[in-house]
Amino acid sequence: MSTLSDWGEALLSQGEASPLFCIPSQNFCTTAKRWASGAGALGWKTIHPPQYSVVRKGVKVRILLLYHTRWGNCRKIAEALAHGLGESGHQVVLREVSKKGEPYGDFEVLVAGSGTRVGRMTRCLRVALKKLPVTESKPFMAFGTGIERFRDRGDPQSADEIHAFLSGRGLIPVADPFKAAVAGVKGPLSAGEEEMALVHGVEMGRKLLAQGNEP
Repeated sequence: MSTLSDWGEALLSQGEASPLFCIPSQNFCTTAKRWASGAGALGWKTIHPPQYSVVRKGVKVRILLLYHTRWGNCRKIAEALAHGLGESGHQVVLREVSKKGEPYGDFEVLVAGSGTRVGRMTRCLRVALKKLPVTESKPFMAFGTGIERFRDRGDPQSADEIHAFLSGRGLIPVADPFKAAVAGVKGPLSAGEEEMALVHGVEMGRKLLAQGNEP
């Protein structure tokens, strides 16, 4: 059987109905598109989501930890996360958003965060993320800081918007948004937040090593 149509017709004749034809988006080349088109013509459900990480199992990676802070609280959380991620041997590049548009270099995993401003990420981080060259299927993690009473009652936080924004660009989350609490607009961080960020970073570093390309 030289074509997908021949193969599919044979399966259908044997009672195999509506199989699933799945192609990861980073491998969705011209040939794959032709095969997918043939599968669709047979009534098959064809999907090609970016569901595979570019990180290989057991391999230490270069992580860009990009953040924006106004009062210094988000910097402390970023530093704790960076320390935790580094425990697994990953190379963590900690960078505050550059107002001069300086390049951030190559990276395999993106970690991004900012303080919360009216339930959203800061404008500086949003602009930086829009300009950041990223590819689909790149792993990411979002974090942020926000006033404790608003976080605890479930109000939107910067980490939520960052998570949604990067997911919308085709990146793959390795964790739920990490939301650190501050006591007031200018801080300080609530008790135990830096310690929890450190633990979270350690867990995510180990997860990156363990899961690799597994969906």
